[in-house]
Amino acid sequence: MQREHDKEGMIWAVILFLLTAHLIFVKTEAMAEVMPWQSETERLERAEDSLKRLVKAIKKDGFASAMCALNIWRSNAQDAGIFQQAQYESFKRQIYQRSIKRTLYWIVLCVEESWLREATFWLNVYRARASTINVFDQAKYDRLDKKIKKKRKYLKERAKRKKK
Repeated sequence: MQREHDKEGMIWAVILFLLTAHLIFVKTEAMAEVMPWQSETERLERAEDSLKRLVKAIKKDGFASAMCALNIWRSNAQDAGIFQQAQYESFKRQIYQRSIKRTLYWIVLCVEESWLREATFWLNVYRARASTINVFDQAKYDRLDKKIKKKRKYLKERAKRKKK
């Protein structure tokens, strides 16, 4: 009796899985194409609009928002047939440079405020983002790392003095 229920449940599970997989495949396949009802001018307008939003995001938004805007612009520009890799790389570089500048600011602030765990986090962010666009400065990284370690040592010594 138990095995019959197990078989029946398994059959329903397989049917449900196949139905779901089919619906997902059909939806994904339909989304992959440029919509046939979109005219060339509509695709160009969408690309221009996303370019304006990208420029605004680079100036005002944070890293994640700007990268999202960059990817949206790339997709729309490719659909419109006006995508240029050099322009994409230029925007990407601007986003990363702005992020690196802000990251260095946060490292200094965190060290001043004795938020050393956060300072270490931002130092790792600096290394990753600077390496991505090939502007990583090992001397600057070592200097900031030394500053964090020096502050950590100072705080430990101060805590020991307070205990006495």
